Amino acid sequence: EFDRWRGQWLDDRAATIAAASREEARAVTGIARLEKDEAEGGEVVYRRGRGSSNLGRAVHAVLQSIDIITGDGLEAASRAQAAAEGIPAQWEDVASLARTAVESDVVRRLASQLAAGQANYYREVFVSAPLNGRLVEGFIDLLIDGPDGMVVVDYKTDSLDSAQDVADAADRHRTQMGLYALATQEVTGKPVAEAVLLFLRPKEERSFTDIDALVADAKEAAAVGA
Repeated sequence: EFDRWRGQWLDDRAATIAAASREEARAVTGIARLEKDEAEGGEVVYRRGRGSSNLGRAVHAVLQSIDIITGDGLEAASRAQAAAEGIPAQWEDVASLARTAVESDVVRRLASQLAAGQANYYREVFVSAPLNGRLVEGFIDLLIDGPDGMVVVDYKTDSLDSAQDVADAADRHRTQMGLYALATQEVTGKPVAEAVLLFLRPKEERSFTDIDALVADAKEAAAVGA
């Protein structure tokens, strides 16, 4: 009788520990990386921070702080952020990439909508949504509340050399954008009309407008390893 009771207790203890150890929240970028690594048969590596490199973090920081419509303050912010990231000699690279974002089609479109009183925008927006019994969460670089719905924009400082590199990167980040769209709709209660990957090296914009399919694919990817 004691052995049966002890066996049951051990089983219950193991189940309790497993439940308590389960991740309650997962980063959007972590899920996207998990999908990519499983597809390639590699180890899962979770990246931390708002950029994959010192340069990337500096560019993101500049775009969070300057007037993104006019570009005012871009040079000074680039010098400051490059120094803060320990790459002061690369401030011109930081400025060039940030200027690419300011001059992008999606930001110019935002400028026109703002002038017409048709839009608003937010930067470095934290979003989260329940999915598969846990939360997925992340930070959206630029979130536009436009006349047709919400527009999710994510800056990418990947160094890409060809059209194929851009296509591969867009496919690689598809899950991330789908989860951002899902979380945005959950948080705002508004439909997402578009999700835009804004590549800065070289300047390329990849737009996803079939949001239902994008979210459905992201949900399927997020179920991997859940």
